[in-house]
Order: sequence, then structure tokens, then C-alpha cells
Amino acid sequence: MGDCTIVLTRGPITESNANWEKIRYLLFILGSRGTDWGRQMGQTSKGKMRNDVRQHLEEMLVRLLSNFRSIKDKLGSARSFAHTLFMLSEPDYHELVFDDVCKQLRETEAHKELVDFFGNRQYLWEEPSAGFTSSDAHIFQLYVSAVLLRVMASVDANAEKSKNPLLEFIDFLDQPDVPRHVEVPLLHLNMVQNSYDLGDFGTLVKRTLPNEIIPESVLENLDVPTPIVFSFTVRTGHFYRGTKFPLSDILKAKVGLLRLGVYPLIAYNHFSVEHVKPWEQRISDNDFSGRHWSKEGPISRSIRQHSITDGDVERIISLQKSFRHMGWESMSSWRLAMDRLDDASFKLECGSPDAILDLVIGLESVFVDRDSRQESTHKVSIRVSRFLEATLTKRKDMFHKVKQMYKDRSTLAHGQRWNLDEHAVARVESAATLLGRVLEKMVELESVNLDLDTLDLS
Repeated sequence: MGDCTIVLTRGPITESNANWEKIRYLLFILGSRGTDWGRQMGQTSKGKMRNDVRQHLEEMLVRLLSNFRSIKDKLGSARSFAHTLFMLSEPDYHELVFDDVCKQLRETEAHKELVDFFGNRQYLWEEPSAGFTSSDAHIFQLYVSAVLLRVMASVDANAEKSKNPLLEFIDFLDQPDVPRHVEVPLLHLNMVQNSYDLGDFGTLVKRTLPNEIIPESVLENLDVPTPIVFSFTVRTGHFYRGTKFPLSDILKAKVGLLRLGVYPLIAYNHFSVEHVKPWEQRISDNDFSGRHWSKEGPISRSIRQHSITDGDVERIISLQKSFRHMGWESMSSWRLAMDRLDDASFKLECGSPDAILDLVIGLESVFVDRDSRQESTHKVSIRVSRFLEATLTKRKDMFHKVKQMYKDRSTLAHGQRWNLDEHAVARVESAATLLGRVLEKMVELESVNLDLDTLDLS
């Protein structure tokens, strides 16, 4: 099995990509869901372990812990255990299978019994293991070895109270999902109060973060005296890789609502996910394939700082219910325009004047017919004015604002230089505010696509 271990974990996978994706799905999208299959394999109707199954699992873990200590002591506990703990702190813990302790642990009867236990019950993944090929089984064994060694090392670090962590691990597996606390430092915001509670949506807190999250040099360059931290809780399966963690759209949606209700140029360049249990894999923002953060630069200092008010907080709370009805997962006109607002914020932070292009495209996503081939400047200017304003005077003013957006866009689109000086940044902010008003009103109306024909007749 040693040779197979090296091929499957360090070398190329020789099987088809489809089969490998199936294996990855089985191994990494993990959690107990209490399905009919799961109940037949040792769970009650509520998704909980039966008492006899729970007791059996506890006995097997105690035996494995005893084997772990014996092997560790035989190999030289200080060096081997220190190496194990070092690897446990790394994001990718497949290296655990090469640890001497883990290699010998996999050969014990206690380990084999636990692998068989997890192979026949739905506690470590969402799909049953029926149909596992021999290659699937080898990878699964390596995966279980890594998880179990993480548990054993965590328990052994507190040897005098070993049983409590083992019971805690069983309780952890017995949960239908796991709460995870997420913190996002927001840029370009100030608060008079120390915190604002936004209910289920999250919390805004004014506090200084540890230097490893935002270095002091970055704070000085951004000229932000105290960062505002947005925190919220999500629930996921038990063991997650960052690329499978459902945080991408959640982050974009939540920050998107803050942009609509508070300030359109809110930005962020870091986030952290609470490490719930010592045997879990840590989740880092570097694990995500998507772009979620912006690059600090001199442009950041030209962006106005917005002070959050009680009115902003009330606005966020009032918009939440309607925001949930907007169908964030679907590619509606509203969602496309929200994505463009996010892109514009990112590009502005990076010092790119292309931010204005995204803001104009955001408006066109909402106000231009999908099959239209006509010049859109005049049509969009008229429709935006009618949609946002009720009086002729205000509509005329809005009409000229949209025309200015198009003028700035044309400057870039025709290859002319458009420097992002303070005046240009102010115009980008004005354009972002305008797009934000459109998107906010659509939320109020709970309309993801506007009736353009009716708008033309208004």
C-alpha cells in the first residue's frame, strides 16, 4: 500500500477526470445529513447516532488513541509528535500520510476497524460509499488516516483529559452542520458607535485587528484609524476544503447589500474563517479560487470615508427581507449589475480607471433590452431618470449625470487617457452611487428585471 500511497497523493491521477471528481466529492464535501441511507447505517430519525453506535465509536477511538501513544513513544515522541503537530497546522494535510506515526497507525487493527466503520456510515461524507473501486478505497483510507491522526494528536495534547476531546469529536460528527464565524475588515467606513447589531445579517464592530490580518503599514497607507469589521455566521458540513466552502456568493451578497444600504464603494481585502475544532482543516482566504479582495494603493486614500449612521443601519435591516427574494444565485439583470458594481470597486482599489466601464455596463444590464442593437446612451439616460426621479427638474439633473457617465466611458473606450485623480475618483463615486440607487430601488420593488416598455411609457 505504500507505493500506492505515493502515486495517489503525490503523483498524477491516472484515472479519468470524471472519476477523480467523484472521489474528491466523496472525500471533501463532508457532513451528516440524516438521510434514509444514513439512518439505516446507524442514525436515528433525527439524524443522531444511536446510543449503541456512539458507544462503539467511543471504544474504537480509545483503542486507536492507545495505539497512537505506543507508536509515538516507540518512534521518539518529541520529534515525531512535533512533526505531526506542524503538519496539522498546514492547510493541506495530505502530507500526514507520510508521517511515520501515521504509516504505522494505519497498520493497526484499531485503525482498520475505524476505517471500516466510517466506510459503512454516513458521518464523513454526503454520499454512500457503495460502488467504491479499489482506487477509491485506497484514497478513502488515506483520507480517514489523516482525519483520525488529527483527532489523536489533538486529544494527546491534553492527555490527562483524553476522554472529553474524544466525546467532543463524536458530538461534532453528530451535528447536522457546523457553525463557522467569518470576519471581514471593511475599507472606507467609519463608525461613531463601537458596534451595530444587524440581526441575522451580521454585526459591524469597530476594533483593531491583529497585525497578521491587516499589517500596520497597510493601515498607515490607507489612513484608516480603526477598521470596521463585519462579522457573520454560516453553517456548513463538517470538513470542507476552501474551494468547496459556500462562502463566495455569501460574501458578495452580504457586502453587496452593505454597498446598497450604506456606501457603494465599500471594499475589503481579507477575511478570516474561525477554525472551529482542532481536528478540522483550516480555511484561508487563499483557498478560494475567486477574486474577493482588492489591492491597496494610493487611490484608496482618495476615496471618501463614509461614517455609518443609525439611518444606514435601519436601511440595511429594512432591505434584508426583500434582498433575500432577489435570487442571488440566478443570473438576472439585477445580479449582473450587482457583479459589475463589485468589479468596479475592485478595479478602483487597484487604481484602474476601467471602474467607470463596469458601472456603465451595470446600468446597461438593467436598462437595455437584451436584443437591442441601437445606441444606448440616450435611452439609458431617459430610463434611469424616469426610474429614479419623480419631478421634471430632478429628471433633467439625473439625465445629465448619466450622460456624464457615458462621456467618461467613451473617453476610455476610444483609447484616450483618463487619469484617476481626485476629481475622477469623485466621478466614479458619483456613478457608483447612481448605480447603487438603481439596484437598491429594485430591491425595494423586489424586481430582478425591469419592465422597460412600461418605463418608456411613464
